[in-house]
Amino acid sequence: MPEIFINYRTGDGNEMAALLDQALTARFGEDAVFFAGRSIRGGEFFPQELLTHVRRCKVLLAVIGPSWATAPGLRESDDWVRMELLEALRCGVHVIPVLKGRHTERLSGDMLPPELAPLAARNSLRIDSQSHHVDTKTIGDELAWRLPELVGRCPVAVSDCPPRAVWGTLRPRPSREPTRKAGSLVRQTWARLLRAALRLRDTPQKETHCCLKSGWAPQRSGGCRHCACATPRHCSGHL
Repeated sequence: MPEIFINYRTGDGNEMAALLDQALTARFGEDAVFFAGRSIRGGEFFPQELLTHVRRCKVLLAVIGPSWATAPGLRESDDWVRMELLEALRCGVHVIPVLKGRHTERLSGDMLPPELAPLAARNSLRIDSQSHHVDTKTIGDELAWRLPELVGRCPVAVSDCPPRAVWGTLRPRPSREPTRKAGSLVRQTWARLLRAALRLRDTPQKETHCCLKSGWAPQRSGGCRHCACATPRHCSGHL
């Protein structure tokens, strides 16, 4: 059963809740974090799933956006954000408010319904899109301190996240063997070319004749200097 429950309101903090879920599952594993958008499978009875996981978790992270405290649903009895928070407080679950962005103000008692007023006295953490790497690490460190059983747990692979998006995971270093083989092949090729050039330089040149318009003239093998032909025989173009 997950030890961490992420509480959020759709339209006011759900994107930060998903970012938080991604970072925490990468660090502690999918089994340690309950996030409704990922954890509830198709066809499951979600009211029972939500309340059961709230009662059994050890820490509830309440993601709070700028308009969270003034949302009408927070004062309605059938609002799921409200129901999850009240159930967590009733069961003695440790609730941590997580403020979204830099401009979301800390909660105050007069902003909240009386039943949720105890949230205002709890110290809050913050997560911002521009510093989410540092913020999620801070939140993860707080959870690791409060839930030491999470430390050292082998994370479960996060199937919903591309490899670049998972923070805190160590990627295997790419093999350099193909690069070494290619470099060795290039060096061998240059060595063969150099040896061939040295042999050609040290080979004595024989004199032949080329047919010039003015008659026969000595010319080193390699062709006629007038027409650049490659044959040491008579060049018919100069007859």
